[in-house]
Amino acid sequence: MMEATSSVIEIPVAKVETFNGEFIYIGIIFQQLLALLEYIYCEETTGLDLENAIELLKLSEEFIFPQLKQYCEKLLQDMLKVENVVELANLAETFDAKELEAKTLKFIAKNFESVVQYSDIRKLSDAALVQVNRFTQIKKDL
Repeated sequence: MMEATSSVIEIPVAKVETFNGEFIYIGIIFQQLLALLEYIYCEETTGLDLENAIELLKLSEEFIFPQLKQYCEKLLQDMLKVENVVELANLAETFDAKELEAKTLKFIAKNFESVVQYSDIRKLSDAALVQVNRFTQIKKDL
């Protein structure tokens, strides 16, 4: 039984057509829905952690909302750390977030030794590894 104080309700995401032909979405965590609505009305969000920023990026792709996608990319760039950069690079590649992808790969190249200690660099795609190598070579040439 769910307690009345719980603010997180999660249902597998589904698109459901109602009887009048409109579509509704279920399965969005309440905090993510609030962030989505906050962005729609205020063109910014406040207090998002890494997990919710990632989910908001996914929602921006689902709802085809390019301004929100760019906003999320910038948020996630500010959250880059050696511990999460590989995950964010893969996320950027999956969701075609070009600005975030470039930033993560440059971050990996610049901080390669530290990233290797904290993350499994083998989880990057071959294309991403080639880009990291390219950025590393450019850095050496300077």
